[in-house]
Amino acid sequence: MLNFLEPHMRLSFGLGTLAAVVVALGVGQRSPSAQTQSAVEKSIAAAEAEGAKHPRVKSPDPYPRKCNVIQRDQIVFPAGKATNPYIWSGDFDAASISFGWDKTYEQAKMPLRVLYPDVIGNGLRIRLIRLDPPGEAPPFVLDRFNAWTIDRHEPFFASWPVFPTPGTWMLIMTAGSNWGCFVLDRPVKAQ
Repeated sequence: MLNFLEPHMRLSFGLGTLAAVVVALGVGQRSPSAQTQSAVEKSIAAAEAEGAKHPRVKSPDPYPRKCNVIQRDQIVFPAGKATNPYIWSGDFDAASISFGWDKTYEQAKMPLRVLYPDVIGNGLRIRLIRLDPPGEAPPFVLDRFNAWTIDRHEPFFASWPVFPTPGTWMLIMTAGSNWGCFVLDRPVKAQ
């Protein structure tokens, strides 16, 4: 089932799963306050329940539809390098998510691939939800694949979602029968 991934990415998939389990257990997580953390956990649980109900491709071994909490060292910056930039959730993966392509760090660059490219329906829709305090940003939408890998000509969505304010954000991604969810802290440009 992971045949569409490069060999080095298959190993990352297992490590990413372990990291998600550690985060789900609360090990090493920052906790601004118990009340805020509780609200974030409730939002993640609601998104995962939505993912469980989202139509899926029949598969003997479906991937879990869980939100992936992205750690700071997984975010790429133009002047730096992330230690493990590969991210995945549900039916989506990305080689990286990067900030710093604009002066304000509001816009991210995220090349998204889907597990099932033949069933993307009306294309990609990314809902951007601020979790602290709650709020939303305009969705990012692409009606079809807009990029292809050079080596194997695999389609992907070259996405540029905008996070208008710093804080904790949830991205809920859908493309037909594909579903995924990332949670991250939008970085602030150092002065």
